[in-house]
Amino acid sequence: MKTKPPEVVDAEFEPVTSPLAKFESGPVHPGKVSLYDPEVEGPVALVPVTTPTAPAGDPVTTYLSRYTSAHSRAAMLSSLRIVARMLTGREVDPRAVPWTEVRYAHVQEVRHKLSLDGYSWASTNRHLLALRGIVKECWRLGLTPQDVYLRVAEVESLKSDQRETGRALSAEELAKLFAACDDSLGGLRDRAVVTLAAFAGMRRSELCGVQVSNWTPAERKLHFVGKGNKWRTVYLSEKHAKTIESWLDVRQRWEGPLLLTVSKHGVVMARGLSAAGMYRVLLDIGARAKLEAFTPHDLRRTFITRLLEKGADALTVSKLAGHNSVQTTLGYDKRGEKTKQAASELLDD
Repeated sequence: MKTKPPEVVDAEFEPVTSPLAKFESGPVHPGKVSLYDPEVEGPVALVPVTTPTAPAGDPVTTYLSRYTSAHSRAAMLSSLRIVARMLTGREVDPRAVPWTEVRYAHVQEVRHKLSLDGYSWASTNRHLLALRGIVKECWRLGLTPQDVYLRVAEVESLKSDQRETGRALSAEELAKLFAACDDSLGGLRDRAVVTLAAFAGMRRSELCGVQVSNWTPAERKLHFVGKGNKWRTVYLSEKHAKTIESWLDVRQRWEGPLLLTVSKHGVVMARGLSAAGMYRVLLDIGARAKLEAFTPHDLRRTFITRLLEKGADALTVSKLAGHNSVQTTLGYDKRGEKTKQAASELLDD
């Protein structure tokens, strides 16, 4: 196997950087920030911001380091930015926020604002998780009293509104996605992306992280690190394995990310895609296919739904999808009312 990648000329997207890198380089917004007080008009008295040089004294860096997955760290950092904006009333680096001053009333007010601002219940709960987590980290570091942390921990997450989210694509829509991928280098890469998302059920972060060494062509098998740093194995049919092999023939088989960036000039670059870059690639494919109401995660829902439609048992589907619970898998079931009607007909004896 070749180990030397091709020469880098230019890139489709910016390289991925560690979510901790910005913090490790020092404070971005020195000075003072204020917390919004939900009980009075105007902000609380300005709180001086001091940025410890030791990572052990920085609750943000310490909190993010608890997540072993780079994708999870980036997601929680994004949540902290949103919470920081709500607490201070402006865009501010999370490290500049006086998290030790956060109290129960602040967290309840953030919860209320998130629900009013149109965030989904899942996003709201993730942001609340980050806020409660950072206060807990302050307590662990000895920066916040235990009684303050215990009150903050009492703020409840939102309960699911039980509304259906996303959808499964039809066979005709899947065909349109593949038809939108031509025989150019970018088109072959895009076809491999759709194949792995819709027929292996891979998440965007997993698509970004999968390596050439994870692919075993003889067994048509991918064995890779998925969400939560857990190894997972998925298999492709002979037809879909050929799609991956076609991409590898032009990509070449040197070690590295399986799915690479393709420049505007059609040059295969020696670096993978970021999660944001993969999102844009999938949205672009959906736009070229002229699909309505399409989101990249619908491909994972399609994978799970089609397996259940074809009679695969829920436990097996759950393992293939990398879920810890069958109940999570069933939440992706988009078979709809026709399946219920057909099941009812089975009792017509």
